[in-house]
Amino acid sequence: GIAKGIAKGRAEGEAVLITRQLKRRFGDIPEPFLQKIAQSSAETLLIWGDRVLDAKTIDEVFKG
Repeated sequence: GIAKGIAKGRAEGEAVLITRQLKRRFGDIPEPFLQKIAQSSAETLLIWGDRVLDAKTIDEVFKG
């Protein structure tokens, strides 16, 4: 129970961070991307967070 709670809290924190990064870099975030963020693990969100730094489009962040 505690481990699941910690993992959920970590994922929520990462989701907030990547949402802020995407909004600052690309402006409004399309709803399908927001849904992907909300449903993803902390590990996936970290990968996407790294991609934000180099991506030229929001689509590049979520590819692959």
